[in-house]
Amino acid sequence: MCVKDGYVCIQNSELICGQLGKGVLGGGNKAGLFYVLNSEYGAKCTAEAMNRVAKLSARWLGTRGFSIGIDDVTPGARLASEKGKVVRPARY
Repeated sequence: MCVKDGYVCIQNSELICGQLGKGVLGGGNKAGLFYVLNSEYGAKCTAEAMNRVAKLSARWLGTRGFSIGIDDVTPGARLASEKGKVVRPARY
């Protein structure tokens, strides 16, 4: 197998080699993994594959680490201003 071919090997829900990106999994096109699985093998097989990719992602994040700070989730001044124009506070 050539590295330039863009192959992906998964065994026992573990990524052996290759890269899983948006294009490989199904970024809205008919050549994606999930689309092909659904059309060729059915919804049950596709759901099982999605579940395994979710487990793989969680395992990767747990191994590599992941952190998020309060600044990452606090809206900026512009967003808060726009939200204030659209959403009114509840009155009881």
